Amino acid sequence: MMKKGIFLFLSLWLFSITLLLSQTARGIRIDDGADEEIDGNYRMLVIGISAYKNIPSLEYADRDATLFYNYMLNAYSDKFNGENAKLILNEEATAANIYSDGFNWLVEEAEDDETVIIYFAGHGDVENVTMNKHGFLLAHDSPKSVYAAGGTVLVDMLESYVQTLVAEKNSKVILIADACRSGSLAGGAKGASTTAAALQRQWNNVIKIMSSQPGEVSFEGTQWNNGGGVFTYYLVKGFLGQADRNRDGRITIRELDNYLYDNVSEDTKNSQTPNILGNNSEVVAYVNEELTVQYASLLNDGGVSNQVAMNTRGMGDNIKDPKLKELYDKFTQSVDNGILTQGDDGNNAYDYLIEIEKSDKSKIWSRNAKRRLVGSLQNRYVAFISNIIENGNISDLFKNSDEKLEVEKQVSLALELIDENYPNYSNLVAANIILKSFNVEFETKQSGFEDFIPIIDSCINLTPDNSLLFYIKGKLFDLTDKYKDAQACYDTAILYSPTFIFPLINKAEFEFKNNNYNEVIELLTHAKIEEKSISGYNQWHQMMVQSLHKLNKRDEVDRYFNQLETKALDEESSTNTLLGLTNLYKWYRSEIDKETHDNLLKKEENIIEKIVKNEESKIKQIAEKDADVDEEVIYEVMQLCENLIDYYFETDEEKTEYYYRTYINAIEIICERDPSISNLIGLMGSYIGIEEFDKAYDTLEKLVELGFRNFEMIEKSEGTEAFTKGKKYKRIKKKIKK
Repeated sequence: MMKKGIFLFLSLWLFSITLLLSQTARGIRIDDGADEEIDGNYRMLVIGISAYKNIPSLEYADRDATLFYNYMLNAYSDKFNGENAKLILNEEATAANIYSDGFNWLVEEAEDDETVIIYFAGHGDVENVTMNKHGFLLAHDSPKSVYAAGGTVLVDMLESYVQTLVAEKNSKVILIADACRSGSLAGGAKGASTTAAALQRQWNNVIKIMSSQPGEVSFEGTQWNNGGGVFTYYLVKGFLGQADRNRDGRITIRELDNYLYDNVSEDTKNSQTPNILGNNSEVVAYVNEELTVQYASLLNDGGVSNQVAMNTRGMGDNIKDPKLKELYDKFTQSVDNGILTQGDDGNNAYDYLIEIEKSDKSKIWSRNAKRRLVGSLQNRYVAFISNIIENGNISDLFKNSDEKLEVEKQVSLALELIDENYPNYSNLVAANIILKSFNVEFETKQSGFEDFIPIIDSCINLTPDNSLLFYIKGKLFDLTDKYKDAQACYDTAILYSPTFIFPLINKAEFEFKNNNYNEVIELLTHAKIEEKSISGYNQWHQMMVQSLHKLNKRDEVDRYFNQLETKALDEESSTNTLLGLTNLYKWYRSEIDKETHDNLLKKEENIIEKIVKNEESKIKQIAEKDADVDEEVIYEVMQLCENLIDYYFETDEEKTEYYYRTYINAIEIICERDPSISNLIGLMGSYIGIEEFDKAYDTLEKLVELGFRNFEMIEKSEGTEAFTKGKKYKRIKKKIKK
């Protein structure tokens, strides 16, 4: 039995009980025996996310969503078509798509008095309870932390959509929520429990069915539907008739509550207890006898097919007008291929949207296209922001890279297509301000960073609990030497996102400079630095070890090293991880505690031996200048050789020479394939490094032929003095002057 993580299911539907109906094969039978169809129209949105981009994935959320979706289509086949049912799974279920192509679709297209069905299966969490942020549903593109920055759906916003459907459309609504408790996300067990409690708050005129109590764990495993969650498994079986205790063809809330309680609790040994809030006599389903044959395997404790019965994501198949259908198909293809604003005139999604709006008299398809484009335009921005959250490098905001410029263009266009009522409007306005204002080269800028602080403040006013903005503001203060102001910003970022690693480690750096080693250890422990990449976070591993050493906590140093070593020597560990550990050992024995020299040196040698053995075939390919070697292998070996050269430089001249020659071979292969100026400069520098000046001069002549003229760069570079004094160098330079 597997714990599922935070696994939420939201379903909304309601059947009228005033008719006292019971179901037959294709509709409803009145008690007097007359056949009559179910009254009212239906609309359904089903979302299931197992595959997550940045956080731990779930096993069976998408399977559960598909099981529920297929059941509803089969049970009410006369109610659903290609225009009123949507299934969004995994990679398609980004936050922007859920808002635009999901919830907005329901509110804009739902007709009065419809039965609306919404089903969400995926993670839920909250980092810290601030203002009205009671919990988040985590979409496919949710970041590891800083939920307010994007990639998430507010529970409060879900409530707003539901209440809009109830108040403005008189929709018949029931909310079913399955909130699992893994405690493995940013908010931990408390965040999961808080989100579940938010989902169980009373919402006006909404019946709620919960899979578990706050603080419990929801389970999934292969024993349910050959892979699924225990709650949805019994929910569907209950609707198929097993919850109908009095065998009257109607399933009431009381019957469903008793059935779920008995079966879910028994299967999980009382670890998961469903909870239903509402009128016990309310009828929530009718038994369709025909389905007992189709679902016989499920009813007999087996499983059913996970193949989607009807996929209506694109929704273009029902367009009658040939011209409009052709435009809509081209629009859909452009969105699927990511061609949103770029491309030849008329061959991108935005231009197709304009043409659809001209041709669509009903406006249904133009609204569908607009919603989908708005969602897609935001997806690239969320990916861009998630990368900054992941690496902490705010320089990406300043670079006028093609990626940033395209993100800026797409955010601006998204804002043109929505208004202030759109749920993510404030975030997009703030993003637009930053993307347009931060337009200098970060690496070359020496001062003036304080000019950007008022810009960040204006964005904070729009999204006051976005911890990423406070982190950026803190970095700007750091760059202007206002360290106390920077610490205050980092404190606020940590308040809103307690596991956001970069404010934590920036505060740790400040405390380290002030010799506050206990504070450093506390901050880095809170950041879970021991779980982070040894190579990518090497300087902070050093900071932790040095702080422990300064406080004479030698046993803690040994424990920390053992923990990192256990992780690094795992069979699946990358070469970079192993190299990171050897570099950490080398730094510690040579600069911090020389008494550990012999012991750590032996460990390093064992790790290096393992690395070389693991990468032997790749190194051999480069050493022998294999013409067919893959480009990725070339760069992997170059990086490896750099580390091995550094490692052996003072202890083994022969191995240093071997890996240097291998490194040069790699660059020669690259230059043979792509003799660009940047590649040839690297090759020339490598020849200079081993004093093979004739080869270096030949390379310089090739550079000159390509238009290279920056001799000053060569002459100012370290280690080039002998090369630039050579007669051949002077002749080449003189030839250029002539």
